[in-house]
Amino acid sequence: MSDDDMEDYGFEYSDEEPDEEDVDIENQYYNAKGSKDSEDTKDAIEGFNQVVEMEGEKGEWGFKALKQLVKLYYKMKRYDKMMESYRNMLTYIESAVTRNASEKKINSLLDFMAQVDVRVGVLL
Repeated sequence: MSDDDMEDYGFEYSDEEPDEEDVDIENQYYNAKGSKDSEDTKDAIEGFNQVVEMEGEKGEWGFKALKQLVKLYYKMKRYDKMMESYRNMLTYIESAVTRNASEKKINSLLDFMAQVDVRVGVLL
């Protein structure tokens, strides 16, 4: 098949490597998530806050980090900090993440909170 016979489907391939800064932000996010998973709450909170600070512009990693902060603060019953993180997370909608993606993440947060409340209710 010659190049003339191939159809152009509008795909553009890029040889660009991801920015080193983006990789650092992603690594920081996963390090913080590892701290959260090992129940090192203080390090996790610091790590997720660093992710938000590292992003120059609002982006996907900051949105994800704020979502994790909302979950952590909710479990800790730090509702003031939870709402602060939640409000900040909402400012990322449409500028950093799509409306559809943000809707899915917000719904997953609500599901998470409902499950935590059910488990706490069972323990009481």
